[in-house]
Amino acid sequence: MLSGILKPGERKKEIAGILSAAWGIFSGVALYGGAAGIAGRLVADFYRFFVGNSAVAIPVIFVIIGYKLVFADDYNYKSKIPGFIIAFISFITIYHIVQDYESIFTAGLIGDGGGLIGGSLAYFFKMIFGMTGAQLILTAFGLIGILLFFDIYLTDLYKMIKARIKEVFHQIKSINYTGKIKGLAGLLIVLLKSPFTLFNKIKNREKVKDKSKKKESTELQLREEEKNLEVVNDENYTLPEFEKVSKKQKSNHQTKNTEDEIEKSYFPDWDDDYNDFEVFSVEDSLAEDKKENKGMEDYQNPHSRLLKKSSVDRDQVEDKSQLLEKTLNNFGVDASVINVTHGPTITRYEIQPEVGVKVSKVVNLSNDIALSLAAHDVRIEAPIPGKSAIGIEVPHQGPSMVRFREIVESDKFNGSDTRLNLGLGRAVDGSAVVADLGKMPHLLVAGATGSGKSVCINSIIASLLYQNTPEELKLLLIDPKKVELVNYNGLPHLFSPVVTDCKKAASTLQLIVKEMEDRYDLFAETGTRGIESYNKKSDDPLPYIVVIIDELSDLMMVAANDVEDAICRLAQMSRAAGIHLVIATQRPSVDVITGLIKANIPSRISFAVSSATDSRTILDTGGAEKLLGNGDMLFHPVGAKKPFRVQGAYIDNEEINNLVNYLSNQTEPDFYIDEDEFEDLELNLDDEEDELLEDAIRLVVEYRASISMLQRRLHIGHSRAARLIDTMEEMGIVGPYVGSKPREVLITEDELENYLDD
Repeated sequence: MLSGILKPGERKKEIAGILSAAWGIFSGVALYGGAAGIAGRLVADFYRFFVGNSAVAIPVIFVIIGYKLVFADDYNYKSKIPGFIIAFISFITIYHIVQDYESIFTAGLIGDGGGLIGGSLAYFFKMIFGMTGAQLILTAFGLIGILLFFDIYLTDLYKMIKARIKEVFHQIKSINYTGKIKGLAGLLIVLLKSPFTLFNKIKNREKVKDKSKKKESTELQLREEEKNLEVVNDENYTLPEFEKVSKKQKSNHQTKNTEDEIEKSYFPDWDDDYNDFEVFSVEDSLAEDKKENKGMEDYQNPHSRLLKKSSVDRDQVEDKSQLLEKTLNNFGVDASVINVTHGPTITRYEIQPEVGVKVSKVVNLSNDIALSLAAHDVRIEAPIPGKSAIGIEVPHQGPSMVRFREIVESDKFNGSDTRLNLGLGRAVDGSAVVADLGKMPHLLVAGATGSGKSVCINSIIASLLYQNTPEELKLLLIDPKKVELVNYNGLPHLFSPVVTDCKKAASTLQLIVKEMEDRYDLFAETGTRGIESYNKKSDDPLPYIVVIIDELSDLMMVAANDVEDAICRLAQMSRAAGIHLVIATQRPSVDVITGLIKANIPSRISFAVSSATDSRTILDTGGAEKLLGNGDMLFHPVGAKKPFRVQGAYIDNEEINNLVNYLSNQTEPDFYIDEDEFEDLELNLDDEEDELLEDAIRLVVEYRASISMLQRRLHIGHSRAARLIDTMEEMGIVGPYVGSKPREVLITEDELENYLDD
């Protein structure tokens, strides 16, 4: 049964892992315990002869390799062997050199230091380069081996250390030193006054901390203790005698009171009570500063370890590389694979032919290569632009998943100065596709259900969270479906709680419009032209605001005029104010994506849609109807002549929850709108409804009571027109519903003016 679950490659890895761990344990027994029989003695002597005292590390290495092979899904031991060998040999040679034996080579022969291998290499390097030169060169080789083993680059390591140093300096700059000095001064005075007072208060601190939370459990504990108390006989019990208070003690007590009064005169906020003392302790002064700085002092941007790694079958890629070289050699083409690029839908093998091999000879072998690699089609790019190599693109059996972590860790995502990069996915050639929202400056996303639209929205949100602190970015999330974005509630980056009510959504958009107007007034006062120049001059920088609407069509059904007006105003004017829109819809029809909205949002993404008409609506060209779904998209950024194909990055709910929990545990949300205000927030439709209602009444009296007529005349949606008819029924203007016939109008045109005047 287990053989049906495990793939053949996984079974081989498990067997190899078990054997490796067993051999490591056996080697350890042979080296440390000596109870492994003749074979154990031979193994121990063998290890010591070749690597000397370094043999003690070999059992541990075999056990670790075994563990990794069994339990690590993406562990590729073949790619780590060269790096391990280089690093291990370098270090045992250095170890042998630093022992400073009289005869380096002889010590190696008898199994001391680094054994035969370490002794021979130490003798050679020391003779050629001297002691210092040998150590320097071997250290360099060891470093190279480590880089190869862990598959890391010095540039990445440098960037990581540089980013960490910048982050530390940023935290140091943001510290409120006045509060720290004040807290340290208070601590010093307390210590000088009475060292025991401080330690007693610290000791009592745990007792009074979280008192309200532990009240219930304390009462239960007291009840249990009362049951266990022994009854004391009053006759046998005497009170302990109290010592008389001497004049000296009275004097000390008076002195203490005097000190307290002096202390209060210089520090009026201090009280005798310990809780007041806590405010001026060093730990609590840090907490106070954290509160003053909205919790940003210790804020850490999320790390990529919160996300899942992609699983690429490297063994299969290596096997196909060897098979490709063999196929070319069989047809008389001497060439070697110098690089492999694993893309979402294809793998490109870069081959370099030997001198004298014609490029056309490789191109003519496309069908033979496809047959050998069992591929339905092979594309040959000869040569690759800018490289002295030929590219052979082999399609996958099925599209590979592009994990969001790959994009977050890419150079394109991390190498830009902007903080509004969106990690969208990978292009056909495997390169990361990262777009700057600040240059878009707004984005329209469309696609049928299940095509990957919601995952794209999640990857956009996650991209912004990875680059910005809550002080630098605010997100307004509008989710009429109530299931897609509610997981983000609790994020410290939120402009308001996630909006799920369409009426509140339209009203919140009006607040964003007002925020935009206020920012432009601020720019005019300070003589700046946009958010970038304002933030450089101001001590109180403005955050970017990104408005993300998950389903536009539902908003347009409820309040089309209000939503369209707000979106158009924001799309036209908000870029310089640092406000950007990301709008998604699964119905890219002209009544949802109106001409005004479309004209003001030039950057678009289309996932799979049902017809070429929908594709032309969103992209102004066909092609989206032929997409495969599951994240397959066409991306048309602003300024591009035509859209290009991208495999969208995938981020699942578990990764989203990890990200939200990591960020929400650091600090509380600081909403622009208080939660109480948000609960009371409603679309101010009453006044607008009054105006529309008067127009609607006139139309009904003049023509007939028809919902479709009101839709056409007032340019509103069906839901709003139906509400107007229901309101008129409550007012006694029209009669009840009578099936397919129009409702009866109960007032005349002459009565209408009197009715409206009243």
